[in-house]
Amino acid sequence: MKTQLSKYIKTGSSKQFNSIIGENNNLPLLVYLHDGPGDAALPLIYKYNSELGKTFNVVVWEQRGAGKSYYTFSNEEQISSETYIEDLYSLIHYLLETFKQEKVYLLGHSWGSVLGLIFIKKYHHLVYSYFGSGQVVNMKKGLKCQYDFVLKEIQEQNKKSLFSD
Repeated sequence: MKTQLSKYIKTGSSKQFNSIIGENNNLPLLVYLHDGPGDAALPLIYKYNSELGKTFNVVVWEQRGAGKSYYTFSNEEQISSETYIEDLYSLIHYLLETFKQEKVYLLGHSWGSVLGLIFIKKYHHLVYSYFGSGQVVNMKKGLKCQYDFVLKEIQEQNKKSLFSD
């Protein structure tokens, strides 16, 4: 497996780090949208998903604020999910032009699955197919369930410690 490209690319309003893993430039592009926000996936992709490089040029995009694209956001910066969508749009245009292709495949994991769904809704003409892993369906409800679970566990532990003294 060889890495064809590993560099910072002007994506949206910042430079962001990208690695492309694949065996030749003619393979279709698969853009991996990592979880987080703030998490990076390159070491995990190398360890567990490098076989994908036989079928695709796997683009591992380290989103702004994550991995090698980390920087401290300024107070003036207005970061939203739309910021990431426009970054992704910019990256995909760069990739399509560089690799002389018409569309990409998208694979979104967790937070990346949120970005993936928003992106294909807005820019479906740039995507052959989308794959969701750890697909987020209802973020607000999911976060509420997590909060309720943690709160209940803390209350149970506090009760146990009160009675064990």
